[in-house]
Amino acid sequence: MSGSGDTRVVCRVRPSRVDAGAASPVDARVDAREVHVVTAPSPSPSSASSQHAATTAFAFDAVFDARASNGDVARACLAPALDDVCDRGVNATVMAYGQSGAGKTHTMEGPGGGAGGDDDGLISRASRANPR
Repeated sequence: MSGSGDTRVVCRVRPSRVDAGAASPVDARVDAREVHVVTAPSPSPSSASSQHAATTAFAFDAVFDARASNGDVARACLAPALDDVCDRGVNATVMAYGQSGAGKTHTMEGPGGGAGGDDDGLISRASRANPR
């Protein structure tokens, strides 16, 4: 990630809350930088033909699966942004966006309030001299 007005969009897939044994509707493909989402077709009473679930692929600049720590996200997203700010004097913004319960607060603040572990949030990492 280099500055010069670049905007990067990354996706962090948190663990699914589906029933035990059920397949998750979200498949995070880290190396391919894609997220595949399986959507069930809406039942149509007028259609006698069987409908199959569809899969939609979304491409991102980076993808993090459920095993990724906040440290992984910081190394890939926060550190390059801070390098741009400190080395080149450009503005940078790192934000989390998503539905309720998706893990935005966990990513930005972490679970332990800045204790310094690998799951420390991005906010406390940004305030330290070495956020990695």
